[in-house]
Amino acid sequence: ERSQLDRVSAFGKQQFAKLQNFRHLCAAHINKDQCNLMLSGAPDAVAEAHACVEGFFREQGWAEPRSEVYALKHAAKSSGRQSEERDMMPSNKRAAEIMQLSDDDSAFILGRGGKTKQKIAKVSGAQLELHEHNNTIEIIGSEIERRRARKYIELVRAQRVGPVNVEVTHDDGDLTMLVVPHNCVGFVTGSQGNFLRTCEEEWATLMFFCDYHGPSGDAGGAE
Repeated sequence: ERSQLDRVSAFGKQQFAKLQNFRHLCAAHINKDQCNLMLSGAPDAVAEAHACVEGFFREQGWAEPRSEVYALKHAAKSSGRQSEERDMMPSNKRAAEIMQLSDDDSAFILGRGGKTKQKIAKVSGAQLELHEHNNTIEIIGSEIERRRARKYIELVRAQRVGPVNVEVTHDDGDLTMLVVPHNCVGFVTGSQGNFLRTCEEEWATLMFFCDYHGPSGDAGGAE
């Protein structure tokens, strides 16, 4: 109700920052014209915020708010029996989640002309929407696409500050490790990394030198 808007808004500003999953929440937006509150983002974060709002209504002695749950606004429109059957498979169900970035990470993930973001999206198969005003990146896709996109984003972020550490748990069937002798690193990298970037673009992959932590991880005089 319109008389509740200001109190709900004040409650949100005070309490939402304390929620465990709030850093993954895309938005909590009050539409004063339609008298509604929209929560959008990762399912766990939305569920936590929704429960918090319902608890506030009970504390105020208000009637329980009517709520409606909508599927992902970015979900691809499907048509035909084949699309319906595909959508019923949990592994192929498209959803969205939010990652919080720092100012520097946000610029680094975007890359010059948006190329780094486009590269991660192409390799993972997920759709990426970077919101520079609040340094969040929205990841849209199937479960495996989102998981790979999260992993690639974290690896690219690690590139900015130091050596990349790769572990066995990073392998989703998409990891290939090549031992490169120290005296060949310059040839593989190319001038200013141009050879690696050319390979990435041609083969739709991500390539970087890393520290490997796993079985037989000691490469000796190699990287």
